[in-house]
Amino acid sequence: MILFLDIDGVLNYDTMEPIIEDDANPGFHGIHMIDPEKVELLNALICQTNCDVVISSTWRQKFTVQEMSTMLRIRGFVGKVIDMTPRPFKVNEREWSQKRDEIAAWLQAHSSVDKFVILDDDEFLTLQNFHVRTNSRYGLTTEDVSKAVAILQDFCA
Repeated sequence: MILFLDIDGVLNYDTMEPIIEDDANPGFHGIHMIDPEKVELLNALICQTNCDVVISSTWRQKFTVQEMSTMLRIRGFVGKVIDMTPRPFKVNEREWSQKRDEIAAWLQAHSSVDKFVILDDDEFLTLQNFHVRTNSRYGLTTEDVSKAVAILQDFCA
């Protein structure tokens, strides 16, 4: 099972005050914008479903899988970050990929994956049956976690 994870609007929110304790982690610019309380909710999802995480956030353009994994662990994450979706690519001469295209490309390259959910505050017109849209004003909530668990459990039904 795979969880495609956005960061902004999921593990942080619009009105969040930066967490000022970065002196111990000066190399990770942005870690101050990962809310440990949202990570606890993410952990609940991971523990209930045993899913692995693929980063679909734009943060993947600044950080490696290892760096993202380290930052999340510093904030209390107990799961496993296994990969990131591809960086934006040209769909045709005029258009660049959108997040849905990048997730679809990742799924195509990993055809053995048959169960997945997407946590993101953006809207997805395609893949919407697998998407839990968080509210960027609040970030991840217990209701969002329940919806994501239900999506993954529906795969099993």
